[in-house]
Amino acid sequence: SLDGRINPVEGALPMVIGLKKNGAERIILPSGNLKEAMLVKDVVFYPAEDIAQLADHLSGRKKIKGICGEW
Repeated sequence: SLDGRINPVEGALPMVIGLKKNGAERIILPSGNLKEAMLVKDVVFYPAEDIAQLADHLSGRKKIKGICGEW
């Protein structure tokens, strides 16, 4: 969005499954998609609320807390 918020995307679960099948162990995603993505186990998710938070995480200034998938 224009105010910097990171909006949820459709199809997050199939994307996460595909990323895991291709070896991804850590995934940054919109925080609005976290609940759905948590269905995939053995992946650490970094839910981002906005572009500033994402930039801070990627630069190392302030890391987003990782959350492990539950299933």
